[in-house]
Amino acid sequence: MNPAIRLKAFVLFITCLVLPHGSVASVDSGDPIVELPPYTVVSPVIDTVDWEAERGKVTRVSEEQIQALNAHDLSSALRRVTGVTVSRYGMVGAFGGSDGGAVFIRGHGTGRPGSEIVTLVDGIPRFVGVWSHPILDMVSVDAARTVEVYKSPQPVHIGNMGFGAVNAVSKQSAGEPPGGAVHASYGRHGTRMIRAEGGFGDGPVDGYFVASSRTSDGHRPDASGSVSAFYGHLGAQLSPEWRAWVRVHHNDGWARDPQLDGEATPVPERFATKATLFSAVLEQDRPDQGSSLRVYYDDGSLDWREWRAPPPPPPGRPAQQLNTLTDFRNYGLRARHHRELPRGWRATAGIDADSYGGETREVFAEDGPRPSVSARFRNIAPWGSVSRVFPAGEWELIPTAGLRYTHSREFGGVWGAQTSLQASRDQHTVQIEYARGFNLAGVYAAVFAERWNLGDRWQELDPEVIDHYEIGYQWDATRHLSVEASLFHDRSRNAIRFTPPPATPPGIRNFDHYSITGVDGTLRWRPMDRFHLFAGTSWLNPSRGDLPATPRWTTTLGAAADLPAGFSLAGDWQYVSARNQVNTRFEGGVLRIAPYALLNLRAAWGREAEHVAYEVFLALENALGRAYELRRGYPMPGRVATIGAGMTF
Repeated sequence: MNPAIRLKAFVLFITCLVLPHGSVASVDSGDPIVELPPYTVVSPVIDTVDWEAERGKVTRVSEEQIQALNAHDLSSALRRVTGVTVSRYGMVGAFGGSDGGAVFIRGHGTGRPGSEIVTLVDGIPRFVGVWSHPILDMVSVDAARTVEVYKSPQPVHIGNMGFGAVNAVSKQSAGEPPGGAVHASYGRHGTRMIRAEGGFGDGPVDGYFVASSRTSDGHRPDASGSVSAFYGHLGAQLSPEWRAWVRVHHNDGWARDPQLDGEATPVPERFATKATLFSAVLEQDRPDQGSSLRVYYDDGSLDWREWRAPPPPPPGRPAQQLNTLTDFRNYGLRARHHRELPRGWRATAGIDADSYGGETREVFAEDGPRPSVSARFRNIAPWGSVSRVFPAGEWELIPTAGLRYTHSREFGGVWGAQTSLQASRDQHTVQIEYARGFNLAGVYAAVFAERWNLGDRWQELDPEVIDHYEIGYQWDATRHLSVEASLFHDRSRNAIRFTPPPATPPGIRNFDHYSITGVDGTLRWRPMDRFHLFAGTSWLNPSRGDLPATPRWTTTLGAAADLPAGFSLAGDWQYVSARNQVNTRFEGGVLRIAPYALLNLRAAWGREAEHVAYEVFLALENALGRAYELRRGYPMPGRVATIGAGMTF
């Protein structure tokens, strides 16, 4: 089916949603029925897009959207966000942090090992300390109240690896009465999910807990996966101004590699991740100032089973099983203070200190273990920013400027900076911004240098630097209609890339510059109280034809409606144009991934009785059963039906 026919089918679906309706019908039951409020439907794809004076455009996906999208992890929760592309092998579980499970923002984040974008949990970076890139199974969407996507570089507020960022904000129940929820679902290919959560917060002490498990047999042989997670939060209001809490995130997941279509290995390749993040926060909140101190400790391990010859591959020597075992530990602190000053000034200052690294070793089935390699890097980074509100007639101007100095024990010092000017009037907001972001090589550079007998040559690596320019406009026409768009240009130099064997010598190097120019925008429209429409598109124009994860066009359309008698419908249609794939681990050329268009639908029925709400739903992912790939040679599932139920109390 061509894109025009798909678009007509989607428009027909939208038309069918617009039905006359009134209050919720009664149900023959002894329980009292509570009529739903005049407007309960949420946006089908994202929650909000905000232009913040200090951070630029921030897209937020709420837990309601995550549930409506039937999302299993970050990639399925964010793949419909404009400017975001994803990769994965199967339905549940991430195989590594690249083709087998990753999120890319505006073409950034493709460097492996390492990454130019960072995944955070409550502002704390979560990545494998040795390989310096995110693993999706280490961040549970079940524990997230909101997922924030920062599309522009954040060199001041985030720092290293801050070409873009994804921040999962955890759930809590401070100020709320006791409550909880249970959700379960079953879908095609033996895909099962169960989640239980609950909390209390109507006193000086509050708590929230989430336990979940997701498992799939896979849509292809050896495409199975499983992810389980636990999240716990305990907080206390120490005084009217001061609050403290402790949190733990534990994640345990694995996924298999089904291999290229039609191929197989004697031993199914498997990637397993286990990690536990502990954090403690002390926070002050006053009308004129605020402070926070976060300390964290992240302990985890990876077990990567694959099938290949030991390097260098001897002539005629058969491949054998290889297990790469990694243990990592990251720890550090985040200190912040902001203060409102006279004459409209606001100042924010902070300091970050991070230590990350660990040990990795290779074990060949026949040759036995090779020597382990361990290393630890340390960074310390003070930063600050200032802003001021200037009334200018009917306009309000907010200029901001910030600097961060990161001192790396291994690479020395590097500066990051960002500045912006926001002008707003009535429903109109215009923002112009510039940022100089940076990305330092990680522990992986020292690991490979030792394996390949390259000495300390890795310390000659320059930081990867990006110059980012963006102008954006947002029009909140009414409370029912909002439109925003931005034009950006990113110029990157000294990109840090892996040169795999059999290159002589292999290693990590800085390669020449590239640039990406793009436009993205969204429209959110609520033509009536119970009906919500969404449209978003992104256009990327890279300077190099071989850059991966840079589709020329991505477009998402979505609709959601509340119907009579407690029924609701939601759907989204996504088109992603052709894009490149580059294998960062082995020698090979650039592969082209075909474009695809997907339609996803969700129908639900719910009711509310006193203190309890119920819901049952049917979700169809890839409802038209289109053939598509997120990695060349790895066909994704056809039509996937999921049924589920939930109870909130």
